[in-house]
Amino acid sequence: AYTFLTSTPLAPPLANMPATFTQQVQGLGTTITQIDASASAQTAATGAITDKVAAMNEAAKELHSSHLSPIKKVAKLLVQGNTGGSLSPNFADSLTVPDAQNHAALLSASTAMVQLVTPYKDLFTTRGLPTDFLDQLSAQATVLSQSMQASGVAKTTRASATTELKQLFQELRSTMHVLEIGVTKACKADRVNGPTTMTAWKNAKTIRKTATPTDIPFTPPAVVPTPTPASAATSSSQGAAHV
Repeated sequence: AYTFLTSTPLAPPLANMPATFTQQVQGLGTTITQIDASASAQTAATGAITDKVAAMNEAAKELHSSHLSPIKKVAKLLVQGNTGGSLSPNFADSLTVPDAQNHAALLSASTAMVQLVTPYKDLFTTRGLPTDFLDQLSAQATVLSQSMQASGVAKTTRASATTELKQLFQELRSTMHVLEIGVTKACKADRVNGPTTMTAWKNAKTIRKTATPTDIPFTPPAVVPTPTPASAATSSSQGAAHV
């Protein structure tokens, strides 16, 4: 539609149309450019979400299977083998290992496990755990936490782009309504080419999912500088000299 309006002569000529019409044409081009940018941002964010969620799930799985579960397993062995020293019979039960899909619960369980196990760290290392097993647990919990934050940022970015697209399409519909009125009036005034032009306009404003061979690529509108009072006065005097 924008390409049609900037390349198709209308009767009366576009220069004689109301100023608001010309402004709407320029606004249409700007809105289309903004829609393209927001759509690209939305697509990029969608791809980022896929990657971030995959990384988050992998971090959660690692925390669950390689850290929380082994520590709890050792706690059970210490209690069952009566080698736990001051460990209470219910100590192992106090160490929770949530489902790997419950990311927030995994983080809470990791914090609690570090606090509960720290006083008995040496007992756990006698059962084969590395001396820094609690540091490794905390480090993996940090990885999960950062992955959750990154996923949240990507989702927020996509939501923002989606909201912006909705607003831009509302502006687009409003602009097209005004342009529809202007083009229709111009076509009615042109008794020779009006019907053909109107048909071309209807085709141009139709939204298609795929391009056709006759489609003309969209070219963003050039930025037109706002005239200063001095330049406006100069233009007026020059125009008067030629009258």
